[in-house]
Amino acid sequence: MKRLLLLATLLPTLAAAQTGSETLRGTNMAGDIIRTFDFGSSEVDGHPYLSLHWIEGSFRTTAGRIHTAVPMKFEAYTGRLAVLSATDSLYLKPEVVVEFEYVDQGRVRRFRNGIEGIPEEGTRWPSTDKTYLEVVHEGNWSLYLDVRKVVRPADFDPVFQSGSRVARLVVQERYLIRRPDGTMEPWNPSRRNLRVFGGELAREAQRFARSERVDFDNPEHLARLFEHVSALAAQ
Repeated sequence: MKRLLLLATLLPTLAAAQTGSETLRGTNMAGDIIRTFDFGSSEVDGHPYLSLHWIEGSFRTTAGRIHTAVPMKFEAYTGRLAVLSATDSLYLKPEVVVEFEYVDQGRVRRFRNGIEGIPEEGTRWPSTDKTYLEVVHEGNWSLYLDVRKVVRPADFDPVFQSGSRVARLVVQERYLIRRPDGTMEPWNPSRRNLRVFGGELAREAQRFARSERVDFDNPEHLARLFEHVSALAAQ
């Protein structure tokens, strides 16, 4: 109860009431879960969250204050954190919340903004220093996951009667590597693309990936790989 009262007094200065989002009109279909959004004249199926359910986690503010055991979920369409207080669900401002973390299906997910040098790759990946990236590993070689919800347009084909009649909110992901010199670039996880490390480091990464049976679709496996490479690079 003490935690909820503290959070309730803090949130009005950090957040805006959650009514879908600033750019979406939400239709509340099941309690506090927003499932359908109205984009002007066309309906969009899906939801903007990485997970539909509230998960207890922690967040850190720019003032260094840490709040724990807070029900939250990441709204990945507009890139903001939603939290559940004693009386309401609210969006926290990314200008104030630097980092948040929760465990989803056994996987620790930690997101942080304020990361410089994020490549935009045109209009498909617009980014600012307020963009949250999931931290997979940080070290001499760092790996981040840029994960968002985007609108996939309707693609129904009346001739072949295939495709979707409505637009959908879907997950869009890309990995980003930060080199020891601080430059950041997109990276497609694969055994072949371990050559990004260069020279003997790339060969060591190949050996580790084979011996440890690294699954390049598994972020936790990639974290172990980058931890190993970073340790070698620091020697």
